Amino acid sequence: MYKTCTSVECTTADTGLGFVTDWTNSQSSATSTEFTIFVVLKTFQESLDANPMGLLNVGDQQNQNGLGLYKTEFKCLPEFRGKIVNGLSLSNNIVSLLAAYSPSPEIGKYNGRRLLVYDVQTQDSIPMKKVILNCKISNYRISGSLQSSISGTVSQLVLSGGNGAIPGIPQSLTIYASIIMSNGTAANFIVNGIVADNGDTALNVDSVTLITGVSAAAGSTVYIGVSPGEFYTATLEDCIGTTTTTGVNNPIFLSSTPYEVEIVRTWNKNCPQGKYEQFSTISAYYGNSADDQGDNGCFSECSRFGCDARFSYFGTLSWDLQSGINSSETILNIQSHTYDLLTISLQDQISVDDYLQIEQEIVQVTAVSTSSVTVVRGQLQTSASAHATNVVLLPVSKPNTCVKNWGSQRVLQDPDRSWRIVTIRVQGSLANVYIDGLHDGCSNADGCSLQPPVSIQNTPSALSTLRLGTIGINSADGIIKSSFANVDIAEILIYDKALTAQEMDRVGYYLSVKFGLNSFRVNRFIRSPTRTGAVLFEHGEECDQVLYKGHSSQFCEGFTDANGLYVSTNCILDGDYLTLSRYKADADTDNYYVGMRVVITAGNSNLDGTIQSAVGESCIITGYDAKLRKAACDLTDSGHSGYLLWGGAEFPCVNSGPHPTLGGQCASSSVQTDAIAASDTLITVTWAPKQFESPIYATLGDSQNLEVILINSVSVSDISYRLSVNRGMGPTSSQTFSWAILKEMQPASRLIYGRSFLVRNVSTGSTMIYVATIMDKCPDRIPDPLCPLANDRIAYLSTKLTNLFVRLSHSTSNSSFSVGSIRFATWSLLQTVDSTSTEFKIDMAQQDEILVNDYFQVDGEYVQVVAVSWSSQETNLTVVRSQLGSTATAHQTSSTLTLVLVDKRPVLVLSSTNSATSDLDASSGYLVDFAWIPQSSFVANDQYVQSVGKSEYSIEICDKFNAPFSQDAPFQVLQGENFHKKYVGIGGLDATEGFLSLGSVSKAGVVQKQNYLSIISGTANSSHFEIRGWYLMPSDLDITASYPNSFINGPKTERNSNYLHVSLASHGSDEVSLDCHVVSVPDGFCAKDYSIPCSCAMSVNCSSECSTGDCMSGPSSGLDHSWYALKKPSILCDLTEDAMSHQSLNIYWHGVKTSLTNWYRAPTPIVTSLSPSMAPYYGGISITIRGMFFGGAAIWRGRAKAKSPSVLIIGKSMIGKCDNVEYISSSQLICTLPGLALSKQMYDTTTRTIVVNVIVDTGEKRSHQDQHTKLIYTSIPAFFSCDNLMIAQNDCYDCCRNSCFGDARLQTIASTDINAVCTSNCTVYCHM
Repeated sequence: MYKTCTSVECTTADTGLGFVTDWTNSQSSATSTEFTIFVVLKTFQESLDANPMGLLNVGDQQNQNGLGLYKTEFKCLPEFRGKIVNGLSLSNNIVSLLAAYSPSPEIGKYNGRRLLVYDVQTQDSIPMKKVILNCKISNYRISGSLQSSISGTVSQLVLSGGNGAIPGIPQSLTIYASIIMSNGTAANFIVNGIVADNGDTALNVDSVTLITGVSAAAGSTVYIGVSPGEFYTATLEDCIGTTTTTGVNNPIFLSSTPYEVEIVRTWNKNCPQGKYEQFSTISAYYGNSADDQGDNGCFSECSRFGCDARFSYFGTLSWDLQSGINSSETILNIQSHTYDLLTISLQDQISVDDYLQIEQEIVQVTAVSTSSVTVVRGQLQTSASAHATNVVLLPVSKPNTCVKNWGSQRVLQDPDRSWRIVTIRVQGSLANVYIDGLHDGCSNADGCSLQPPVSIQNTPSALSTLRLGTIGINSADGIIKSSFANVDIAEILIYDKALTAQEMDRVGYYLSVKFGLNSFRVNRFIRSPTRTGAVLFEHGEECDQVLYKGHSSQFCEGFTDANGLYVSTNCILDGDYLTLSRYKADADTDNYYVGMRVVITAGNSNLDGTIQSAVGESCIITGYDAKLRKAACDLTDSGHSGYLLWGGAEFPCVNSGPHPTLGGQCASSSVQTDAIAASDTLITVTWAPKQFESPIYATLGDSQNLEVILINSVSVSDISYRLSVNRGMGPTSSQTFSWAILKEMQPASRLIYGRSFLVRNVSTGSTMIYVATIMDKCPDRIPDPLCPLANDRIAYLSTKLTNLFVRLSHSTSNSSFSVGSIRFATWSLLQTVDSTSTEFKIDMAQQDEILVNDYFQVDGEYVQVVAVSWSSQETNLTVVRSQLGSTATAHQTSSTLTLVLVDKRPVLVLSSTNSATSDLDASSGYLVDFAWIPQSSFVANDQYVQSVGKSEYSIEICDKFNAPFSQDAPFQVLQGENFHKKYVGIGGLDATEGFLSLGSVSKAGVVQKQNYLSIISGTANSSHFEIRGWYLMPSDLDITASYPNSFINGPKTERNSNYLHVSLASHGSDEVSLDCHVVSVPDGFCAKDYSIPCSCAMSVNCSSECSTGDCMSGPSSGLDHSWYALKKPSILCDLTEDAMSHQSLNIYWHGVKTSLTNWYRAPTPIVTSLSPSMAPYYGGISITIRGMFFGGAAIWRGRAKAKSPSVLIIGKSMIGKCDNVEYISSSQLICTLPGLALSKQMYDTTTRTIVVNVIVDTGEKRSHQDQHTKLIYTSIPAFFSCDNLMIAQNDCYDCCRNSCFGDARLQTIASTDINAVCTSNCTVYCHM
């Protein structure tokens, strides 16, 4: 702590050890004030605690405009929010709730509840709302029962019982009575006296209110009120706070002000569970401003409907119409119908273009003043009508931003419920407060700042005095008089600078670990420029599941209701826009869902097949209108693009000097001008749309030099994509692409993907669209012309295309249309032709439908058109026969000619339901994409298959098909010689001998979560491995390095290595530290030449590495897919202990940990040789076992918490273990061989040998048996042929001795020892 005080007045600074007198950087200028404070705290709200709770104040003794941190009072979700008639009745412990706020009509409904009365009072020059009175309701809705029926003119009402008294109502108080008559109307009376009437209670009616024609039956309820026309009356007891005695000390109770009140179920430390959930928040003031827009802990947004922290429900603003309006008035005089902690102006609540609901009418705001709004009437398909005074206005879509802005994790973080880590950051005029971390978070790569729970921009002041446990001073004399806190503070850290987002994350993380607060969250979102730690895809950390929320629902859900507020015309479902759920989609933040993918998950075709199911389709949201819940989303998913990199199997030599992917040098004589030749059918690009099934098409180049290609397959290698293609499709020819164009990623190097392309020009007014087919194989059972067009989106239909949507697009424009029918582009021969004729006459009515060089298929033969002539309704074709590998045959009249592409794919004709409004030039590269339009619930769903046609959707926060989520696995863990190589371009990180990749991009474009390392080997202290990944390092590491030196040096790298720690950890055991250092930086590419790597910051001039231009140094999150990876960040580690599969690999940056699980799996040991490979049957000799993957020293020497390893001797009749195993290295073991097992053995009686296998068991894996594991036991005695298990011991002994004496005759045993030896051996062998 930098400064504290000797007393609460802070007139004297504490000069004790550890404190300094100034903690604002010694700056006298207010604009230079900056600091960061961390507070670990938990509050304890009690009934008598003053509100708000002051937690911390930073000021300058007499300065009342410093900074104050406080906790709002805790709230229970109320049963009623409204106002009382005035404060006068409180002096009698009676309260009258205003009927306009709809209190419960049920008698006794609120009995036993607590009534909270609020007032706005000034605190430190800041108006703050406080509970001034807290009372128990003893009797709600005071009433009685009519003793007998009444009719005519009534001068007295007799209530049953009471003997002349109404409980809680003083005799001297003027009261009012109301009775609901037989006709349902109310009769209201002034009571001018209460008297006893034979044990009952008689109310004398004032003559002023004598009513004729009154009629009510005996037993009817008579309601008692203390204000004219207000009969929701309650008596109070057990009041806490300001006393209810009238007098000068309590002017509030002499006021006619209609104070704001709440009725809650209870008032104690913890609200009941369930609906009445407790919540409170932390807020702040800075200068003379409190909180951001005064929402002060969601108070204003919870005002009418309440908040439930468990479900992140935070209410909605509302307003009262102060004067009635007719159907044409456009100025509405309104007043906030909310009970704000601060008085908030209408301009802060309502914005121009907002929509408001008045009963069944919707109006749109065009202007806002301090007390009124100017509107356009009858909007969103509603009609203007008259409205009375006090009608409530609700927002159709008003920012309910508290749920997003208050908690740093967009959830309510109540300090009464749990310990919280609060961060206060002040820099000049800006004060931000964060709770439980996530100090910055972004949704796009260009950078953004998460709105903190509290963000106040104000005139700065020089601050030097720190007070704890109070909100600050509240009078000019500087004496603290109120707003003390009931709080525990575990730790405070103060920094004399405004820390960065990453620095705040790290300090907060340290505190969270220290105190075990798991609710704290650091920023790991990979699209954020303020990311703090390494990212693991396996934990979902790459997706912003906190800042942004996806959801699942039905399209257009909630856009109709019983009152006709919304109608089907507000539901937009077409190829361009999708209306999301009114209830579940975000209602206040435009563009909230941009970059997310909508996937259609349910919805059926209709019964007659005219409407097809859209299930499985998806699109990326590119815009979002929160008011209308309308997402801009191209369901055809068209327009995706990437950039050409090079052609051929390997990167060509395009610059002299080091080859960027293959190593070695490119001599000047081998440098090529062109990066892609016209003949290249393998093309490497920056990105390809893996959400599409192959084959697909693409256009290359610019409009003056355009080519259409067919992509047969896509393979992924690291971040590059390799396409296998057919070149020069349709009206285009194969092009050559120079290195000068490709290296700078100029527009001409862009390729745009599509499912088909336009084969023929479209003239204005035409309805016929000629397009290429997609698939050349279709089920025989479906002989339908749409089948060749089918892929992941189009069904096998040629008719019934009501909801088929087609988009034609190229680089600068697009158009769309619906389809009436689809057919093959076919014509009929008008005469028979033999196998040699080159003249074909066909029934073509349009002269320009066939072009020179077109191909036709007729009866299995392909012909090419070389000339076309036309007359009347006929077309004469001059053709070349036997093309595309076919054989010429005769063709009969009426034979069908089908227009095909050069790869034999037939051409389809789409009949548009709308005529073209302009000419479309096919040579300009129009691509064609398709989608089925999803269905809403506005059509009767019993017309659909399974009686359900309405489409359901899910919003995926991270689009796995697009960068950065599709671009790379987060980590590769490498080991062996290969980690020294530079993995660049198409070579990638392939799984070769010696290492595997951890995480890779699959053919589906989705990151595979877990491969594993299984090759760590070598002696202790010498086994290295490397960790690589684009998101391995936090975003603020300051590293510079020069390529191609992988092992970089220099002060910046060394400094960052100081903050790096890597360890191995097992559950329940201490971590084992590894010796690691940074060896590779996140190299990007030079903007003017992508083959030249650079390591400067993104889009920063990098003249030291790029001769000209900026360095593109990070994966792009845009949709242009221009990122091309050259070298990943990497860390080299020395494995000082053995790795085991149950351990996690922990990577710490500045203490922030990322744990990689399942990163290592023990390899299967391999035995390559035994020395010696033969041994006498009795064993006892040492053998040396060589091979690999035997594990590390810790395993064999008992230091690892794992299953004990061993060397096994396994034969047909034995399983034994080597003794005295000595670990030399992971490739060599020495042990003492056991003797042959004392049991019957199937040995070779001629050679007296038997073969066994030596198996290495590391505790996790065993080596396999092969020719290298064979060991031969020799000199086996004959008694090993005797059975010592299944026969009697004496029989075994006799067999053994006979065999033993037989061996003596063969001179394998010395004759002088035969008896003793045989007796000894057989006694042991037969278990005697």
